[in-house]
Amino acid sequence: MKRILLVDDEAKLRSAIRRMLEPLGLEIEEAADGYEALRSYRSCHAELVICDVFMPDKDGLELISVLKKEFDEVKILAISGGGFDGTMDLLPTALHFGATEILQKPFKQEDLLEKVKALLEQ
Repeated sequence: MKRILLVDDEAKLRSAIRRMLEPLGLEIEEAADGYEALRSYRSCHAELVICDVFMPDKDGLELISVLKKEFDEVKILAISGGGFDGTMDLLPTALHFGATEILQKPFKQEDLLEKVKALLEQ
């Protein structure tokens, strides 16, 4: 069974994404911030990391950078709704930091599933 690490500081959003991914039959681990995500990934590598860009403490860009330095092969889908006030689009920056793919929030289930399937098949 393929494993995904889902990183977002909003528990409700993690729960919604988990429900969206359930049809793929994946094992989903969750982390609420970048520090928790690093601990989780280091102990048990996932085939894909889905990571919010804006989080308190260690944000998504920092997490992406550290993961890519330590695990060059990691696949990362960066997600963002434009920051705390919705006006900052850092998804292109996430690609520069090493994200494999990006997805703008809010997104439809079919868009998420399409990206996840494609990344897991690479």
